[in-house]
Amino acid sequence: MTREELYAQVWSQPMRTLAKSIGISDVALAKRCKAANIPAPPRGWWARKEAGKAVKVTPLPPQPFALSNYFPARQVSTNRREDGTLTDVISQAPSFRDLAAVTDEIRAAVKPIKVPSVLTAPHPIVVRLLAQDAKRKPSPSVSRYFPDRHGPKFQSPIQQRRLCILSSFLTELDRLGCKASGNTHAGERFSISIGGFWVYIFFGVEGGQSPGYFNNSTRGHKHPDRERLRLDLVDHDDRSPPKRTWREDPDPLERHATEILRELLIYTETETRKWALLSHKWALEERERKIREAKAAAEKAEADRVARDNAAAQARIDALVAGADALEKANRIRRYVEAVRATNANRAAPFPYEQLESWSRWALDEADTLDPVSSGRFTSDLALE
Repeated sequence: MTREELYAQVWSQPMRTLAKSIGISDVALAKRCKAANIPAPPRGWWARKEAGKAVKVTPLPPQPFALSNYFPARQVSTNRREDGTLTDVISQAPSFRDLAAVTDEIRAAVKPIKVPSVLTAPHPIVVRLLAQDAKRKPSPSVSRYFPDRHGPKFQSPIQQRRLCILSSFLTELDRLGCKASGNTHAGERFSISIGGFWVYIFFGVEGGQSPGYFNNSTRGHKHPDRERLRLDLVDHDDRSPPKRTWREDPDPLERHATEILRELLIYTETETRKWALLSHKWALEERERKIREAKAAAEKAEADRVARDNAAAQARIDALVAGADALEKANRIRRYVEAVRATNANRAAPFPYEQLESWSRWALDEADTLDPVSSGRFTSDLALE
């Protein structure tokens, strides 16, 4: 259903009832509403409504720019049926709006970022960083290699500038519907979710006397003598060279904050398109692999069936020949018994009658056992048909 349809459903019945009718949990439904920026009735809202009290319906807010239907480029879904097979949706390559038009919309959506000289209304992430910094106590044994682990980190003028830029940058990301989270104690590395696509930045200080992330010689570049701000667009694992780098060279980075954010969003758009095409290619390859495997399995099953049929036919022939041989042996025994009896009758001194009859009965019983006709064993051959 569309965002508008889900909003209407959420305000027409309790979340648990709606979630049960859809076939998901109310927690999962709440997460989907949050992801789509759909407000839901607060706790106690339905009880007040059933009691006849006045309740307020929160209107559906417009989608933030980063959560709109066209930015970033949507990847064609490789939906699967319950049996795990791919649907025909992957047969169609993903299509996108004109990149130049989307680029113009991205540039227009980002408002000019005015970086204050003093932190008056910092972003919540910056507030948390400052609160953590206030708890740090100076240490008399400062390590040259880990200077940021001893005492406050953000007291220097360049760090104050960095926090001002960071706060303004994060505030504009929030307004656009992006979600940023930091994962370093120095407030330098950030993961940013833009419409479900993740990008990663490192914003810190390079240059000066103290070695650090940017000044590490293993990163393959010479750091300047004076301290300056630098922002890198990096991979999540930090093993590859930065994808983009912005330095204070020569203008202060404050003047480029707006353009940096625009280029970050444009990069997200182009990367999302690239990954959509790659995902489509991989989905086609997976489908082709499944088709090949299914074909190979069908061919093997057919070969196995033919082999079983041939084996069964040969088994019938072998049983037929074995039955004929057994009948011939049985008849030879019977002819042999008759010959013995005839010969014994013409002998001058024949064998005693009782002894000969005892042997004859034994021999004929053996013949009957061998005979597939008299024993009825030939009926098992009929069952092979």
